[in-house]
Amino acid sequence: MLKKVTLLCSALALSTSVYAEISKPNIVYILADDMGYGDIQAIAPQGKIPTKNLDRIAEKGIAFTQAYTGSSICTPTRYGLMTGRYPWREKVGLAANYGSRIMSKGQETVASFLRNQGYKTLMVGKWHLGTSWTMKDGSVMESRTSMTHKANLTQDQQIDFNAPFYGGPTDHGFDTWFGIAGSLDFAPYVYLINNKATKIPTERLTGKNRFGHRTGFADPELQPTQVLGEFTKRAVALIEQQNKDEPFFLYMPLNAPHSPVVPSKAFQGLSKLGPNADFRMEIDWTVGQVLDALAKQGLSENTMVIFTADNGSYPGATIELNKVGHDTHDGRRGEKATLFEGGHRVPFLVKWPKGIKGKLNRREHANITLEDFVATTADILGQPTPSYAVDSVSFLPQLQNKQTPAKQREVIVSSLHNILIARDNEWKLTYKSLPEMAEIRQGNQKNIKKLREGYFTPKSTEPWYQHVTLFNLKEDQSERVNVAQQNPDVVVRLHAAVQKSIRDQRSNEGAPKPQINWKVNHGIDADQQRRLTILDNFLSR
Repeated sequence: MLKKVTLLCSALALSTSVYAEISKPNIVYILADDMGYGDIQAIAPQGKIPTKNLDRIAEKGIAFTQAYTGSSICTPTRYGLMTGRYPWREKVGLAANYGSRIMSKGQETVASFLRNQGYKTLMVGKWHLGTSWTMKDGSVMESRTSMTHKANLTQDQQIDFNAPFYGGPTDHGFDTWFGIAGSLDFAPYVYLINNKATKIPTERLTGKNRFGHRTGFADPELQPTQVLGEFTKRAVALIEQQNKDEPFFLYMPLNAPHSPVVPSKAFQGLSKLGPNADFRMEIDWTVGQVLDALAKQGLSENTMVIFTADNGSYPGATIELNKVGHDTHDGRRGEKATLFEGGHRVPFLVKWPKGIKGKLNRREHANITLEDFVATTADILGQPTPSYAVDSVSFLPQLQNKQTPAKQREVIVSSLHNILIARDNEWKLTYKSLPEMAEIRQGNQKNIKKLREGYFTPKSTEPWYQHVTLFNLKEDQSERVNVAQQNPDVVVRLHAAVQKSIRDQRSNEGAPKPQINWKVNHGIDADQQRRLTILDNFLSR
């Protein structure tokens, strides 16, 4: 989409004035794992799951109603959040079992930027950007591909869990980290501290197990029901160690409510709506513990607390919650890994008593993405956006309630297999036909295989409007009707913005970066390139 971004006459003037008025704020960024827009009552009042602590953030801050993740699956979204780059630019995929590092050595992140600005950079939780393990022969897994999902304990046994791994948080700007390598249903099933495992995982898991179904080694004492509580306890302890004189950034990506759905004993049955609802209530408790710890330390006033999610809920949770009358996506179609709104429109709440101006408990309707966090922190500190963050635009003007002229810039998010989605106002353009989108949504591997074989892919000779889908979300929130043929001018405009973003290697303001051969090296696959070319031919008529 094209993003509406409010700019001041001089970005430097804004940044300088904010910096002079407010000392460096602490930043706490809580990222839920697979959670829909409809899961927070403050922004979706019809929701059936109590969220009193999340509501506190919305009521004492701002809720963005059109916040998008860079992708509708885990790893790519986290890459975008850390780097300010759309993940499709590097064709970032899922870091699965024992997945090796996604970011190259030396890749800077928002954590390294903040550390250079004098911040303590702390992390508790799920990384899921790959960790390159040291093998027993001394080699290191440097490939971006992941080790097998299937039973291959012989290969797994070659990992030296006594040795350090590479590509984790402390290699990309964080001073300390306690957490897990990926989702709680990905091996290895063991806590990690900084760049080493806390224990040698000795338990062999194959087939269905307490973490899910993936093969791998586990700490026999690690119970999945205890993980969210452990993250909460450690995050609170870190906050209790801080003081007002040294700013800190605490990144807290949760393991919940992603599968395995494992609410702790205190929350089991509490919602009376099933385990998925119970787990969401435990997330709300976690948020309350963090807010209370900040208040106890006298840090609430100048701490920016952000709560959001990496993508929408996964299909199993969507189905279970629908059965009890709770719509996790607040009326939007789709779920995690899809191209529909349920996949990548997420809650985004911000509380910052010293920094937010204007009315509290308000809704901001500007389009933002998780990539924007990098530019926003730079703006707050009076610094230019780091050069690598080519898709990051500050949302500080929205926090400051600045009523200045808006400027357009494209928001181009992605979904399964890095399929592109462009948004502007009510319009949404996707480089897939509607039948293909529906087929992907089903998640049926046979049907996805047919897609890859071109089973549903329109032929080059078919009309241009069959190669893309255009929705008017204002009139068609359920995304059922392709109106591309009726609105060629909108398609032309959005497509031109997509092509410019690919060609310039950026979507925010700044000089193009054409040194990258975009026709060869960008993250667009052959099918999407063919569709781009078909629309290019249409544009040239």
